Amino acid sequence: MSQGVKKLTVLFLVLLVSFGLCVQNVYSKKLQRLDLSLSEVIRCRDVSFMPDEFQDKEKLRKYKNDSLIKNYQENPAVYSSAVEYGLALIDLNEIDEAQKVFKQAEKDFVIDKSVKVFKGWTDACKGDYKSARDNFYLVAKELFDGVMKGSPPVVLFPKDINSVFGLALIKDKLSEEEQKDVEQIVEKLLSFVKRDPKISCVLIVDDLREGNISQAEERIEQVVTRYPNEGLPLTLSGIAKALKGEHEKAIEQFEKAEKLNQFSPLVHFSKAKSLFELRKYEEAIQEIDKAIALDPEWHTAQSEKTKFLATSEVKKLRKKSPVPENTN
Repeated sequence: MSQGVKKLTVLFLVLLVSFGLCVQNVYSKKLQRLDLSLSEVIRCRDVSFMPDEFQDKEKLRKYKNDSLIKNYQENPAVYSSAVEYGLALIDLNEIDEAQKVFKQAEKDFVIDKSVKVFKGWTDACKGDYKSARDNFYLVAKELFDGVMKGSPPVVLFPKDINSVFGLALIKDKLSEEEQKDVEQIVEKLLSFVKRDPKISCVLIVDDLREGNISQAEERIEQVVTRYPNEGLPLTLSGIAKALKGEHEKAIEQFEKAEKLNQFSPLVHFSKAKSLFELRKYEEAIQEIDKAIALDPEWHTAQSEKTKFLATSEVKKLRKKSPVPENTN
């Protein structure tokens, strides 16, 4: 090979490597990691408990007003009327009232652990993570002990799934000492109950946090195919697309999810971020305000709104046409 050909070959290889590095650079910037903990992504208020037929929240509200309230008032100590009413209240984001219902249910149904898990859910929604942990732990530890002894339950009940899911969502909010015990239980049980759509969402968030977007999207597709009326997987699908910079497609997913659960803070928070990236600033602020109104304890959403308002683009826009600010 002549000297000139060698030089051209080396130059070509250098250019090829440089091009590859540039493509990798662009790709790595495009595929970001989710930089929030699980408890700051999925909020307890993002979760629905009522059957699919009541994913339409106006339909659920009508059912509550026309039937559930009367049933509960007439039969407060009947398990079915108390639990159904309490779960409807959770789904409608009426957490204070739901908590009262499940507090009474704990007294009326002392040996039933399901009501303790639901009471724990209302505690978590209100930021009382210690009480929530105590209620979730009671059920999850029993399941954990069975699995560790090689005698897991033949059938998993909703209380089992919800206790593991609840602990997974709140563990980052617990004291360091409580976290150690809870993490051991959650880590073991997540793999045991991973086919449940709620638990799948925990694994999807883990993928997104590690930057495994393609794996997350594979999981999402599997969950959405099996459970088309679950809003949370659709929200995570939108987040995955947003992490790839596909904000128009992300918003499409958020809007689908919103139809299934309009009271999900995560839907409005995520939609706000994509709208902001698309320079739709007023719409973004309206959406972030919805997220904060639904979950006033969510400091991440409040912080994100502060960032929105601090940008020069928003400041200029508000000088031109001032908008009354939601103080939530």
